[in-house]
Amino acid sequence: VHGQMGRDPLRFRWSFVDPHDGRILVDRSWADIGALARPAIVGVSLHMGLLFGPFNRLLSLLGCLGVAAAAITGPMLWWHRRRRGEHLPAMATITVPWWLWTVAGVVLVALPVAGAGTATVAALSWAWNHFKRPSAREFT
Repeated sequence: VHGQMGRDPLRFRWSFVDPHDGRILVDRSWADIGALARPAIVGVSLHMGLLFGPFNRLLSLLGCLGVAAAAITGPMLWWHRRRRGEHLPAMATITVPWWLWTVAGVVLVALPVAGAGTATVAALSWAWNHFKRPSAREFT
């Protein structure tokens, strides 16, 4: 199988070649693939940074740097927000508007792996807060 994908997914081709005599068995182009494969091909080229050239690569780099920064600053923020002598930070007392819950729900349904991870963290957080043993400070 040989595939060439450059900046233009419309020119993507698959060529299946017989390894014994070099004969081309199947040759497929953009016009030959189905409607479900087309967005996948565009998504792969976008993900690989091939679709818009250097601009796409720069956006991907910024996204990677953002994830790395969140991985570094998240524990730092947790450490500064926690109560002295305790491991968990104080609970924030904010009210979230209904439309933000709706947007978050739609995004988490559209991205099921993120939704599953978020649901797991929410369930563990609820269980921790619901079943934890009371500290001595709560009785004074």
